[in-house]
Parts: sequence; C-alpha cells; structure tokens
Amino acid sequence: TDTEVFKGDRVVADGVERSLGDVTPTGNADGANNTSTTDSVPTMTSNTSPSGYIASASGEEGTNYAAYKAFGNDGTSSYWSPGASTTTGWIDFKFNEAKVINKYTLYSVPSVPERMPKNFTIEGSNTGAFSGEEVVLDTNVGIVYTEGTAQTFTFINSTGYLHYRLVATLINGGSNLSIGEIEYIEEPNPVSYSADFNTPLASIPTSVYR
Repeated sequence: TDTEVFKGDRVVADGVERSLGDVTPTGNADGANNTSTTDSVPTMTSNTSPSGYIASASGEEGTNYAAYKAFGNDGTSSYWSPGASTTTGWIDFKFNEAKVINKYTLYSVPSVPERMPKNFTIEGSNTGAFSGEEVVLDTNVGIVYTEGTAQTFTFINSTGYLHYRLVATLINGGSNLSIGEIEYIEEPNPVSYSADFNTPLASIPTSVYR
C-alpha cells in the first residue's frame, strides 16, 4: 500500500507530490456573531451532578452558596459566594467534552448586585490545572450591574476547552463576591479548516515511498 508522506506544504500520495494549496477556514469564531441563546450548561443539582460535569470554586460560603448554585438555571433565585468578606475568587465549570464557547451571560445577585464582579477574566483550559497552560479568553473592567438583570458578553474563540473559569479581581461593593448565575453559550458553527490536495506538482516513483 502506498504511503502518504507530508513534506512541509506538500503531500506525497499514490506516487504523486501534491500541493496542500490554500487552507480555507469556514465557520465563526466571533461571539458577536453567535446567534444562539442556548445555555450549554445543564441544570446542576450538586457540584458533580449531572455526571460528567463539575462545578468548583476558590471557596464556598457553605452549601447554600456552593459553586453549582451559579449553574442552577434558575436566574437569580440562588447564587455562589466564596465566603464572607471574600472579595476576589474564581469559579470553574468543567464540561463533559470540550466545547467552543465564545459567548456567556451573567445574572446579578438578588438584592445585592454590587457584589457582582467588576473586573474579571474568562479563562479556558483542557487540563484544569490553571498553572500556566490556561488561555485568557476575555477581560472585562468596570462592569456595573442592575438587580434582576443579565448581561451578555462575547469574545473571539475557535478552540474547544473542557474548563471555563471566571476569575474575579474586584467587585463593585458590598462585603463579598457573589454571582447569581453563569450561562456559557456554545458556538453552533465553529471554525473548521479544509485544504486543497488536488494540485499535482510532480510525478514521483511510487516505489520511493513504499
């Protein structure tokens, strides 16, 4: 059987050297063009349920304010808090498979929207270590919230990640950081690439590559 041999921007297949041609991307990476409003996060009933999904955080102010409370799909009736007098922290969500997220929505905390993150980043990782391998996908500064409302944010991303983490470095006020709910919205038409392998450059004896 003939062997395909890759040589830089060329491939040898069936004894014929062919150019890869132009690599053409299709699909969308810009969350501003993501028309979906579907939350990719299932309704979490604990930090590890449904199976395969995991919510975790830098801290939890008891079971009533556990990490999964920010992924309960109940709007602003419950929320996550890392602890009393704790004004910074992170909250992580692990999907059961890598997903291309480029859009998300934050719901304010009931009665105390000032506890929501003012300055924060969204980071992606496929290991969950967050020890330098993570990618900062979105950075926000000076975000202000109104009680009972949601804000949607978008960014450019074409890579699927297992973990998406919100890292808050400053809140608007109040005694501690809190988040009502986080919805992560998957790109329905992610970027893919195709290459033209049909341009023969030269005929090469098949025996050379066997």
